[in-house]
Amino acid sequence: MEDLRSGIERLKQAKAHMREANGIVSDCISQLKELEEENAGLRAKLEAFIQSDDSYMKLPLDADGVPIRIGDVVYGNPGIAWTVVGLRTSKLGWKVEMDNMPFLCEPDDLTHKKPDSWEKLEKDAMGRACELAGSGNLWCGDCEWGKEGIGCQAMARLEILKRAKKLAGIEEEAQR
Repeated sequence: MEDLRSGIERLKQAKAHMREANGIVSDCISQLKELEEENAGLRAKLEAFIQSDDSYMKLPLDADGVPIRIGDVVYGNPGIAWTVVGLRTSKLGWKVEMDNMPFLCEPDDLTHKKPDSWEKLEKDAMGRACELAGSGNLWCGDCEWGKEGIGCQAMARLEILKRAKKLAGIEEEAQR
């Protein structure tokens, strides 16, 4: 009988602790909601400030319209990679300073996209068609070409041919 009374007393204590824990959790949830509302308000103010104030510095854009930042790896002609170490502006516009480069470059002469090469084309031609389509799938037909009902092998050959023409400087024939 004493064990039963002791057990009931412990349950009452546990119930009181649970009530206290629920109160703490409820307070935390209320505080979290307040912080989320405050963040939303600050985010709206920041957006309004950015849209209304055109005085902040805009980064130079590469040939594809991507902003260039210090530390970015960019590619120039003929596909050499450089790391951006500085950005300079003047009345004539932006200039980009890169590691191991004795002169400054125009931003629109650079790109963030790694250029194609004959070596990359040869490697891709030896791979699976779905890998060439950019699919990480293991089974042929799961890639975008397969989903469209187009033969993966045929599309892979056309993709290789298109890239080879571009690398060779041959324009694609006009579509009839």
